[in-house]
Amino acid sequence: MLRLWFEWADSTIGNPLAIAEEHFTTFPEPEILLSVAESLLQHRFSFNDQPVWELWHSTEGISKAFALLLDKYHPEADPDPIIEALGMDQVQRLLEKANGIPPIDTTEIERQFFTNLGFLPEQEQTAIQTMDWAEFDASLFQNLHLTPAQIDDLTPVEITVLCKGEQEERSLGEFADLAKLYLKLSPQQILELTKLKHRG
Repeated sequence: MLRLWFEWADSTIGNPLAIAEEHFTTFPEPEILLSVAESLLQHRFSFNDQPVWELWHSTEGISKAFALLLDKYHPEADPDPIIEALGMDQVQRLLEKANGIPPIDTTEIERQFFTNLGFLPEQEQTAIQTMDWAEFDASLFQNLHLTPAQIDDLTPVEITVLCKGEQEERSLGEFADLAKLYLKLSPQQILELTKLKHRG
């Protein structure tokens, strides 16, 4: 499903090389244009590509992924009325379940919640980290003794978990700071945060 989705995403976003070719004769420094296009294409068939990542989270991208998933198991079904009946939020949840539900990072949920309330400062956005998939596959062969077929069967969530470094343990000071922030919350806000942490 993901391979088909990436192919669709590539055709939807537009090929940078084709765009570069259109302007090749009129651009003052065509080699720079070509270099930029090649750079943009480097991660086109992965979520390391920013436009691909944004499309994956868009209504159009979610609908396409759901349609592909439905086509695999129920090729006779028309996805449009099903998506309309379920609603986009439910469709997105079903896609998450199809890929395995990722572990919930409660620390991040708490941090974002307190930031939205103005209790913590906004954090600067970090750039997307790219991955050398050949290197990743090689490490799975060597360290976990997985076969190419087993690697191919991994879901995106399983890949994320395997790649994720060990989280640092919170210090006692951090727990104390967190407890102080909880004291500032109203009962309704505590309920809201609890629901967020447990996907309520």
